[in-house]
Amino acid sequence: MRQSNQRLRIGGCLVLAAGVLLSQPLGTPAFAQGAESADRMTVMRENEHSFRITRAESVEALVTFLSPTTFRVRILPLEPDTSALPEYVTTKSDESYPPVEVRVDAQPNEVTFNTSAAILNLSLEDQVLSLELRSRDKVLIDSWDIDAGERVARIDLQSAERIYGFGDKRAAMDQRGQKIDIVNRDAFASESNQSYKSVPFYMSSAGYGLFFHNYRPSTFDVGASVKNRLQLKASGGEMDFYIFVGAMKEILSQFTELTGRPAMLPLWAFGYHQGKATYRGREGFDVGQQMRQRKLPFDVIYYDAFDKEATSRTFIDALWERYRGRLTVGFGMPMFGTWRGNDDSALLNDLAARGFLMVDRNNRPAIGRDTNVEDDEDKSSVAYLDYFSARAVDHVFAVKWDDALKNGATLGMVDFGELDHVRNADQKFWPSTGMSVAQTRNLFGLVYPLAVVNGVLDRVGGRSTGMVRPGFAGSQRLGWTTTGDSVPTYANFRAHTRAMLNLTLSGFSNVGQDIGGWDGKSQDILYARWFGAATFYPFMWSHGKGDHEPYSHGEAVESAARSFLNLRYRLIPYLYSLHELAHRTGMPVIRPVHLQDPQDPAGVRIDDQFFVGDNILVAPLFNDEGDRKLYLPEGTWYDLFGEQQPVRGGVKIERKSVPLNRLPAYVRAGSVIPLGPAMQYTGQQPVDPLSVDVYGFAPIDLAGKTGTSVFSLYEDDGLSIAYQSGEFQRTQLRFSQTGERVRFDVTPESGDGAFQSVSRRGYRLQFHGIEGTVNGVRLDGKAIPAADAETGGSALLAWSKNEWTGDISVVIPPSAPHAFTVEFATERQSHPTQ
Repeated sequence: MRQSNQRLRIGGCLVLAAGVLLSQPLGTPAFAQGAESADRMTVMRENEHSFRITRAESVEALVTFLSPTTFRVRILPLEPDTSALPEYVTTKSDESYPPVEVRVDAQPNEVTFNTSAAILNLSLEDQVLSLELRSRDKVLIDSWDIDAGERVARIDLQSAERIYGFGDKRAAMDQRGQKIDIVNRDAFASESNQSYKSVPFYMSSAGYGLFFHNYRPSTFDVGASVKNRLQLKASGGEMDFYIFVGAMKEILSQFTELTGRPAMLPLWAFGYHQGKATYRGREGFDVGQQMRQRKLPFDVIYYDAFDKEATSRTFIDALWERYRGRLTVGFGMPMFGTWRGNDDSALLNDLAARGFLMVDRNNRPAIGRDTNVEDDEDKSSVAYLDYFSARAVDHVFAVKWDDALKNGATLGMVDFGELDHVRNADQKFWPSTGMSVAQTRNLFGLVYPLAVVNGVLDRVGGRSTGMVRPGFAGSQRLGWTTTGDSVPTYANFRAHTRAMLNLTLSGFSNVGQDIGGWDGKSQDILYARWFGAATFYPFMWSHGKGDHEPYSHGEAVESAARSFLNLRYRLIPYLYSLHELAHRTGMPVIRPVHLQDPQDPAGVRIDDQFFVGDNILVAPLFNDEGDRKLYLPEGTWYDLFGEQQPVRGGVKIERKSVPLNRLPAYVRAGSVIPLGPAMQYTGQQPVDPLSVDVYGFAPIDLAGKTGTSVFSLYEDDGLSIAYQSGEFQRTQLRFSQTGERVRFDVTPESGDGAFQSVSRRGYRLQFHGIEGTVNGVRLDGKAIPAADAETGGSALLAWSKNEWTGDISVVIPPSAPHAFTVEFATERQSHPTQ
């Protein structure tokens, strides 16, 4: 280990670089005095990343620096944890982070840690650790007390501070003034903060994020009881916190680096999933036939129930051969036994004999009725599997699920798991851990789907699949998720939109909703409005009780759904590229307005609009009439459908009587949007030619400037994990514009130097909103012929101008170079720009 030449100053400033510039051996105090100073604080380097802080007759604290902007603060327990549970929540250990340079100023009653990005002041007094947090230029937390005796943390909130996160909460987006219970619930039709996924993580507009690393139920009182105070009360476990410093996008990246990035899904997952609670037998054939005959694109038929006929190889192969449809099935159930339409009594007895079931305090299998799976007239007899036991999980796979996987079935859902239907949860236990259901309720929402999803991956390989209903911190790395069971009303549609956006502020990206609402067949127009919004969700499916197929809602709705599905499948290259970015960085595909444009004060409370990537803004319609007001941030905005005139942002606008096959969706000026061909299912044909819509900057934004933007198109084989070995391609699509010239560059880059998504690709470039006269277009410096009657609709190299819209179209044939530049001059009339 390299030694520092800097001297240690007792009671002054000590420069330490955790793991790099260390001047003393482990265990040497940074502040120590004689007996007369026994009540003073002592700072001791614990390991390469951590410092132990002690004081006589006080609790001990451990501060660990993972990066200049990420650190951990723990109050050390008086007795070691004897539960011996694995670390399920975080995927990156403290030791795996690189060293961080830290300056330590140890005073008798206070210690200050100083990184290149943050300053943390701490003091210890009895059972209380007090902290202050600053960035290089502002106060982030002025006062933060952690009381180990009461298991309470109190943080003073700034007057205009806003708090975001906590999972799929529905009552608000800014949680200031709310009381948040971090405990998973079967939140049927909830419009409150009861939710299926509870995540003890939030982001503050002050410039920091906080993750409470404790799976026990807890409560965050965010100024509900005391206006300017956030109070956290834990029911048990350690007072253990990770702190992240930065803007919200940076915080999300840090949080998901710690707890896991959103799962990398197969390409087909971005197609349309047609579900129901539930199809049975051969019904999937009828649905596939109707969808294909009606030219309604789809990729998946989802069976909620584990249907024996549907999971046979004969059925699965025929569904693919006839309709190119994939079968996904609800594998995961936390309980097994007997209820209406299901008899697993033999399996239940087998699991009980093997000790694989939840037990009571007398160590007897806890078998009984459960309202998850019974109506008032039914009498169920079920018990919950101990998903903490790898042996129990392997056994269930072997006797119940393995055959379906071998036949080609795909995991479609991991259902239930919130455990709020378990009576006397503090008197029920998991035999493999000895811990109670009450203690592990939140953690079970991660461990149960983790066991199922990973169990499938261990057996069939490939990528993560499956809709995961319960959740906790870390669940974002498993398949996809929805906001759970909803009712077919506009109010619930809106509440679930808010919940979905809150998930994206809690580390999730692969999110969606049950189109039309889960609890019964919705009214036709409501279904169409929900369908239009879901076109832009990362996960798009119709699912619930009753008929949820587009064609079951009448011809007008079917026609609207067809339009939206055609758009959806054209958008998949764009969505899949954003998805890979989320998997790599933690930045979600869809984003609340304030996450994407944090400097816009008008966006901070908008909870019913969202960005798709950086530059598409979607405003769902929450009424039959198709009316709504929406906010457009600063800049110029184009109608995605090309039917409205461009408008300047920074204001609210109003849309009236939007038809069923449309919704307000706008593209920011300067955007580059790649679109694939229309398809009936993903992979029906190569993405060739690739259409690229380029939206010109407004003249007012170009005065004396060059406008630039870039989109990185990502492609791989869409199924395997070969992308991890470099088998992928990124194509950089760069756009630049001045008042006199437009330039567009295409640069493919292979991850391994060999992979190509398409060996020779053509392009259809469409430039919108380019003002001025265009007399010629060049490809790599050579003039492109203008289109004529013979070349206008062909794949030959040509350009044209639409005299009605003013759009410039350029066709690049596959014979062109892989990398190329398109340029043209714009001669403008001498009139003022507006």
